[in-house]
Amino acid sequence: MSHQSPGGQATAIKLRTQALQRYYQDPNHCQHCKEVIKVKAHEPVYEARRRKFCSHACASMFHNLKRRVPARRVFTIQCQTCKQSLLIESDCPSSARKRKYCDKCRSLRFAANAAPNPLSQRTKGEIFSATRSWQSARNAIRKNAYSVYAQSGKPFKCAVCQYDMRVEICHIRSVSSFANFELIATINSPDNLVALCPNHHWEFDHHLLSL
Repeated sequence: MSHQSPGGQATAIKLRTQALQRYYQDPNHCQHCKEVIKVKAHEPVYEARRRKFCSHACASMFHNLKRRVPARRVFTIQCQTCKQSLLIESDCPSSARKRKYCDKCRSLRFAANAAPNPLSQRTKGEIFSATRSWQSARNAIRKNAYSVYAQSGKPFKCAVCQYDMRVEICHIRSVSSFANFELIATINSPDNLVALCPNHHWEFDHHLLSL
């Protein structure tokens, strides 16, 4: 493997310095926050020229906001349990009219159906050993997390960008980090749950976002 000579290294440093100076005279600006897009360490300057956002978070928020552009209608649906009026924004009337319950009543119905064998009072190990597959166990824990979050009164909006067209309930501390003897009530504690849009949920799961 060849190594660059001292003279070649000095030339490379000089050329990079000149390229950085030219870039910052007329830098790119983030399309979301309007801040200057900085050249990362060891990143070629031309790569910074190609970037439109300063971070993954700004890219997610920008594209989430763009999803609101298409014309959408607001439908008023009455919850069949508490008779509360629900405002549902959707571009599909048939899909909006299928909604029968508000988030709170839907979560209470789920809790009532699970009453003979409350999931929250079972341990993680019991859930995984009683179900056919790993995915089935995760789905059961996820449904319970949605129910707990709905009953907690927390808003169904992304905690990062406030996007509310579609949110997912995410565990701040992952399910896999809990021991098998710990209760689902501990894993799905409201303090361990947060609502995130799909983009920010993916970033959080891949350690690109810190809450």
